[in-house]
This record gives sequence, C-alpha cells and structure tokens, in this order.
Amino acid sequence: MSLISWHNIDVYSKPLEVIPVPYLKKYNKHPIRILNNVSGYANSGHMLAIMGASGSGKTTLLNVLAHRYLHNYTVQGTVMLDNNLANINQIRSISAYVEQDYQFIGTLTVAEHLAFHSQLRMNGSMSALARDSRVKQIMTALDLDVCANTMIESPFTGQQCISGGERKRLAFALELLSDPSIMFCDEPTTGLDSFMALNVVQVLRDMAQSGRTVICTVHQPSSEVFGLFSHLLLLMNGELAYFGPKEYFLI
Repeated sequence: MSLISWHNIDVYSKPLEVIPVPYLKKYNKHPIRILNNVSGYANSGHMLAIMGASGSGKTTLLNVLAHRYLHNYTVQGTVMLDNNLANINQIRSISAYVEQDYQFIGTLTVAEHLAFHSQLRMNGSMSALARDSRVKQIMTALDLDVCANTMIESPFTGQQCISGGERKRLAFALELLSDPSIMFCDEPTTGLDSFMALNVVQVLRDMAQSGRTVICTVHQPSSEVFGLFSHLLLLMNGELAYFGPKEYFLI
C-alpha cells in the first residue's frame, strides 16, 4: 500500500541571480508564489488527474510530490508516505517519473532498449532468465510486442520509427522495470492524437487497477480520457479549486 499525501504546500520562485538591468521592467527582484496552500492525497488504486490552465502550477506540484527539479524553488509544507514524513530517497525508491519528452537511444530496437535498461534498473542479484522474463511480461502488458524489433529512430535521418503512442508506452515500460508503487506522469497525452491519447491513459488506468498509485498532469483531456481518472485535483492560479472523486466534481 502506498498512500501519498501532501499538506499545505506553498511554492515560491527564487529571485534570479543575475545582474539587474535598469530598463528591464520584468526583472524579478522578489519571490513569486506559484502554489498557495495546496493539500491532497492519492492511495493505491487511485488515478489522480492534476488539471488547470497553463501556468496554474500543475507540473510544479507534480515535481514537489516527486521531489524533483526543485533547485529554483522554495518549498513549504509536508509530503507524507503512509503517514510518515517522506524524504527524497524514500520517494525515489518507490516511484517512477515519466516526463513529457522521454529520451531514448534511438539506434536500439524497443526490445534492445528494454534489455539494456533492465541491466541498469533491476536488482543485480536477479538471474538473466528472470530479467528477460520480466522484460517480456512488461512488453506484453503494454502491447509492445508488435514493435519489439523496430528501431526507435532511423540512424540515417533521425526520424521516429515507432509511433508516438508506442514511444509513450516504451517510456512507461522502462519505468516499470523497477516495479514502482507510485507513477508520476507529466502530460502523458501531449503530442498524441485522440486515439493514441486514450490508449496511453488506458495503460495508466490498468497500472492503477493493478494496485499502483498513478498521478498525472493533464491539459485539456477529451471526455473519454477524463472519464478514465478516478480523482481530480483542480488548480486555479496556484490555489486549490477542487480535490476529490471525479464524480463529485461533475455533479
């Protein structure tokens, strides 16, 4: 069980450490509040959508929960794991973070890329047979068998050889190698058409139904995609506008 909760989260930007230019009126001399007193939680089996307009603080909140990319911010408040104060090592040991634009070794095939990462991410005491079995299991679960032997990018032109949806599923597959309890996903549907976006979010829902905690930032989802989430956290200008089950928001 992985209950992650956050309480009274305030986030401020740090003033830029640059030489001030007198005629540059937008020069930031003082901290700017990005998040204001945001609280919530997500439990095993929950699939939480963090939504809001551009600039509302969605990705900042996700980064606070994942303890990533915070060197330019001042963070106040607490993040708890199973009712205990969480630290960066605990969060990273049980979670995975899938960014909008995942970087791959383009000249490898999908199967080769997963096999390579299994050497890096999985327990060194596992046998090669057990590692291969785990890789095949994940590929089947994420429907990557059909492109297992397809190169990710062309070595000559640099163009994608697998589809955008397959790239997203491959990013999830790489993170699943370590069997995380919590999945943080930043805009998993960005750049995908409506069919691929629905397919990717269905994969995330399956992960949640298997007992994981899934937390995503989502921008302007379709009604079908929105319907797959179980809980919603809505931000407006850095403040909490709604948090709770999706169904109550729609009443």
